Amino acid sequence: MSQDYEENAGGMSYRTLKGVDKSQIMGYLKGHDGTGSAEIHEKNTEYYLASIEKTISRLELARVRSEYANLPDEDFQTIDDKLNEGSKWLNDLKKNLKKTKDTSECLDNISYKKWHAVKLIPSSVEGYVITKSIQIKINRIKGNLSASGHRMHLRNAEKHNESSKKIFLELMQLNETSDLDNAEILRIKAFNDASTAQDILKTKFNQYPR
Repeated sequence: MSQDYEENAGGMSYRTLKGVDKSQIMGYLKGHDGTGSAEIHEKNTEYYLASIEKTISRLELARVRSEYANLPDEDFQTIDDKLNEGSKWLNDLKKNLKKTKDTSECLDNISYKKWHAVKLIPSSVEGYVITKSIQIKINRIKGNLSASGHRMHLRNAEKHNESSKKIFLELMQLNETSDLDNAEILRIKAFNDASTAQDILKTKFNQYPR
């Protein structure tokens, strides 16, 4: 269970300490009797359940944003399926955590790499929606181009936008076996590419985000 992945999944601060042999000190945090251990387990479970609900809400926000993006049915279905997949996994995790009897069992039920992959879904979906909206503007401009310089700028915008869209599609397909540290780097690159494409449309073609 990697502490890096747990940090990305919203893990507890003690468990994300780097360079510390936590096995020597964690026993102090588990309670000194049955009553204490039970209450700590209860609060620990509540913590993770709250984090799950927050992630589910984030998936729903991405769904609403995609619903108002006027996407083709095929694109929206791809997005909707991925959001549903993430929500189902989180709801199943929620049910399993509620059945656990102690803190160790609670933590054993959590795949932090899978949680990390699920937490990447909302921004990947929204990034993909952004690139589709930018492409609509690019296609509209193509029909009204005259100067060769304008064509060059538009090709540059489209190149950045296509790069961004490709990355967001890849990020939506990640799972617990993926290189999630690299995925975070790619996510930043994708948003930077989309931002560059939009900046070209704004400065060269007076096209602003709606």
